[in-house]
Parts: sequence; C-alpha cells; structure tokens
Amino acid sequence: MSVSRKNPDGLRIKRAAMVLLVCLSVCGCKNAPESGYEGNLTIKTGDIFPENAGMEGADFLYGEWEIERAVLESDMYTGTSMDGDFENNIFDPEGYVGYTLKYSEESFSLGDVEYSNPCYMTSEITVEEYNQGGDFRNPDLYTLIAEEEMEVEKGENISDLSQALLAYIDVKFDYETKYLEYSFIPVGTQIVLLNRDTMLIGVWGKILLAHRIS
Repeated sequence: MSVSRKNPDGLRIKRAAMVLLVCLSVCGCKNAPESGYEGNLTIKTGDIFPENAGMEGADFLYGEWEIERAVLESDMYTGTSMDGDFENNIFDPEGYVGYTLKYSEESFSLGDVEYSNPCYMTSEITVEEYNQGGDFRNPDLYTLIAEEEMEVEKGENISDLSQALLAYIDVKFDYETKYLEYSFIPVGTQIVLLNRDTMLIGVWGKILLAHRIS
C-alpha cells in the first residue's frame, strides 16, 4: 500500500496499525513495486533480528550510535518554519549530526539527555514501503543503498531489494518526555536498521544516517 504524497502522516498511521497487529513490546510499558533502478543492488542474506523474526527483543539495537549526516529528504519537506503549517517542521534533524544515541534495556539517550525505562516496539517494513512512505526526492532509498554499496542484512534470500525486510523500532515511554525546549524527543525514537551497524533515523522529513560505535 502506498502513501499519498499529500499526507505526510500516512506512514505514521500505517506504522501504528502494524504495531497494533504484529509488534511486541519488550519492556514493561503500560498499554503499551520494483525500484526501477538499473544498477547493482546487493542484499546480504542474514538476520539482524533475534530468533523468531526478531519479535522477542531489541538487544540487536543496544549500544552506542553516532549520527553522521543527513542522507534522505522527503519531497514535501519544507524546512523549519513554525507558522503552524503541518507540512513544515519546527526543527532541523540535521542539527543533531555528531550526536551520540545510546540504547539499552534500562535507558535511551540523545546526546547528554537520558531517559529511563524505554519501551522498544519492534516490527518490520519492506524497503519499498519505507521508500514510498518517506516520499523521498533524489536520492531515494534505492539510490542511496546502491551508490554507497550499503548492505541490507535481512534479505531472506530475496533477490528483489524492494521486498527485503528492514527492522523498524519505535521507542516509547510510559510517561511524558521532552527534550530541552521541545515537548518531544526530536530524533532517535523512530529508526530503521539496514544491518547491525547501519541505522536510518526517522521515517519522513530529513532522514539521518548513524553507525554503531560500540
């Protein structure tokens, strides 16, 4: 199912539905088409999830990750205006390049700010779904993977990159969170893993690339 270009929240709605249907909380939270690309696309067969399709824990995520740069941008991303238009953003994710993200069973950190008792909601999304939902301008996800020779680890012996499964993790808390002047955590709580050491941060807007450092 594709996401309308006029509805940047479509992917979030779809993700919420998938979470309700197939994801599994791993902590004690309460209630809680073909790409058309002609180059060489490589899928590394493997499994970044724990046993049983990765629905039993988020330990494959735990560790420290450094945010390196912005790599993708949604076609409707319009910048950092605060005029109330839902299509605009109130912060620039690229401002967090160089920050360290830390994930563990007990806590989640963005830079020097730490949050306790994270709840990791894990599910799967295909390369095609992520690319279409993100509505990325040039480069899109296929081009990024191909040109930078990125490995997509959970290939499941699929020759078509569009159907390769990616690990999607949504970090939740059973209490209200804020980050400095923001009433939400700007980056790091919605992530997609290409492999054990490569992370895409966000699902729409500006997407950041991070690599594991420990």
